[in-house]
Amino acid sequence: MANLSLERLARLGEIANNDPQFLEYGRRFRGDLAIRCGSEQGTLRIDGGRITGVSLNWSPEAPIRLAGEETNWQTLWRGMPGGLHRAWRHRMIHFDGDPQAVYGYWKMIWRLGDLMVDAGWGE
Repeated sequence: MANLSLERLARLGEIANNDPQFLEYGRRFRGDLAIRCGSEQGTLRIDGGRITGVSLNWSPEAPIRLAGEETNWQTLWRGMPGGLHRAWRHRMIHFDGDPQAVYGYWKMIWRLGDLMVDAGWGE
């Protein structure tokens, strides 16, 4: 199974859109969040804390871009202690984009990492 597929991204959207923390943390964010897992890529369109669209494209202008090797993402998705925050601190997953968006919405980003685990991405 592909790491990033429309099915997985859509499922993540369903879970995130019903998660009070994600909705709260992203309530003022409007834009794209791009994800690169090895050679695979995807983009989530977020509007007011809700994921309103998904694609298998890389959005180079996305204000928030997350990238890492497949093995690092898999470690995270299997429930790595400390989640996305620890993966970032240990330089396993790289954050890029508009610094104001990345740092202003860090809780939304890290909650998204938790929701990837909840969505069963590590299985």
